[in-house]
Amino acid sequence: MPFAPTKYAEVREGKEKTALDNFITAFEIIPIDEKNATLGGLYRRDYGKSHGVGIADALITATANIKQAKLVTLNRKHFPMLTDLIIPYQKG
Repeated sequence: MPFAPTKYAEVREGKEKTALDNFITAFEIIPIDEKNATLGGLYRRDYGKSHGVGIADALITATANIKQAKLVTLNRKHFPMLTDLIIPYQKG
């Protein structure tokens, strides 16, 4: 299962190392390359102001599209460019 480096860094921040390491082993860390960066930049340009899409979300979207991977998130607003998001549950 792909895992964006930006999300890895966010998850890593302030977490207990052993539990996190056990969790992370189920994921493939996908490096950001020129192709991801180019597409991510285009998403940021097109959706940054209108939908509040930051560079991390734009890069995650680009990576999901390039890898043809499903994206699981609770934040539909930051991923308007994806029509097949998986929202596992509604925040309440």
